[in-house]
Amino acid sequence: MIVIASNFGQSRHPGWYHNVEANPRVTLEARGHRGPFVGAEITGAGRDRLFALAKQFIPDYADYEKRCGDRLIPVLAFTEADR
Repeated sequence: MIVIASNFGQSRHPGWYHNVEANPRVTLEARGHRGPFVGAEITGAGRDRLFALAKQFIPDYADYEKRCGDRLIPVLAFTEADR
């Protein structure tokens, strides 16, 4: 699962981003599926590719990118973890 830490274009990363950074093992729930996951930030060309895809599907991300100034919006990948 890929998650964009846009914080709606604010100048700071969202609080949940810092929580994942401190403790990457989380419980996520989406579309009726709930389970343990481990989060990791994607950087470099991989981050850029995923963020470009996100902007294609959710055009608001382009606006958020403009609004946040020098802040690089993080992209995180969450993979299922053993229970």
